[in-house]
Amino acid sequence: MNLSAERRPHIEMLGYNLDKAKMRAFLVDNQNQRVDVSSHLGGMGEYLITLNLGANGVPLSETSHKIELQTDGGGVLGDINVIQPQRPTINRYRITVTFFKIYFKNVSEGKAGSYTGEVVMDFGVNQQPRRRFPATGEMVVRNGNSRDFQETFVIEMLEGEQMNIYVNGTEQDDGCSAPWCTGPDDPMGEINETYQVRGGLNGKVENRSTDYYTISYSIEVSKLP
Repeated sequence: MNLSAERRPHIEMLGYNLDKAKMRAFLVDNQNQRVDVSSHLGGMGEYLITLNLGANGVPLSETSHKIELQTDGGGVLGDINVIQPQRPTINRYRITVTFFKIYFKNVSEGKAGSYTGEVVMDFGVNQQPRRRFPATGEMVVRNGNSRDFQETFVIEMLEGEQMNIYVNGTEQDDGCSAPWCTGPDDPMGEINETYQVRGGLNGKVENRSTDYYTISYSIEVSKLP
């Protein structure tokens, strides 16, 4: 079955007195269902019989198990096993994405950045629910500040699938009572990174930036049984 029909046109069966056997052939699938394919026997002579496996021959498929050869009277002559190609194993992985640090580059407000920025970050991996940091309120930070924290996502994916990591930052003005809080919230940019799932991602540490912040996260990958 690894070969196309054009490359496996027929089987030749050699013997003696084959013209007297009045041979019949049956295709048997993996559910033991039998289909008479005797019409694809040919070249019936004393020493040679052929079985057509080409495009217009025995309809082999992924469920084919063997071809039974019988005499016209039902006597068993033998079986021809259908060897199915081995399907490649697709590995399944457990992936842990941990966001652990934010560095703020340009969040301070006011002239020359003399005032603080009130910041909220959102994180996501694939279609999992987004998470907010901090969970309530906001971080009060200045340019050059950093925050250590931990937000961990655990997902299971197949090798070769696409994993998306999303980060969004907002400097909040709406609802802020400080005199420098004017106008609507200020967007700090989004980060969208896509990775093809593979074992080689294990141990990867990334630092991704917008004009306003740098986010650090790690990726751990373990193969599932």
